[in-house]
Amino acid sequence: MDLDALKEQGWCLWPGAVSDAALRALEADLPWLREPSRRPVPLAPLNAWLARTGLPDFFNGLLGPGTRPVRALLMAKGEGQDWDIGWHRDTTFAVKAPRAVPGFDSWVDKGPFWQVQAPDELVAQVRSLRLHLDDSGPDTGPLLVKPGSHRGLEAEPVELHARQGDAFVMHPLLLHASAKPRLLIPRRVLHIEWAAFDLPGGLEWAWF
Repeated sequence: MDLDALKEQGWCLWPGAVSDAALRALEADLPWLREPSRRPVPLAPLNAWLARTGLPDFFNGLLGPGTRPVRALLMAKGEGQDWDIGWHRDTTFAVKAPRAVPGFDSWVDKGPFWQVQAPDELVAQVRSLRLHLDDSGPDTGPLLVKPGSHRGLEAEPVELHARQGDAFVMHPLLLHASAKPRLLIPRRVLHIEWAAFDLPGGLEWAWF
């Protein structure tokens, strides 16, 4: 894995981040992950699976002691899920309850958690893992990124492909998008956000 690329271009590929056996165990623990959908993933059962992988150790090494997952989403395409997403940055946090804290605004009640726009200086301390539960190629609505955009650079978009078990590690301020699929075959991505810091002003990460 090229961690210099993560710093410079805002993303890097982690080939074979998770073994086939670990992926089978994940689907056994969370069987609804087999169906294409877009939904939050409860972190408690996911954390039990993560503890049996090398992912927590990697992110502790990357971000420092105390790093833990603070949000997880299934972003799956396939039959009935032919969505696309325009260019954006991942600038929101999932928290337990709203509080009046400077720099946090645009609160949205998401049911099991509240979503809030967070200050860039905190967002920049998060790293995301996009774990591919299926192969992702040009026809399945792949991820698009603008390298270096997390550092304010302008660049041509790059289309990212991956094999099952591969992962991308990403900076949340990297401009990225998701193309509309041309083939409605499963393209499931487990998106996990990691942080090593506590939130200010009495805010708490949502552990739902």
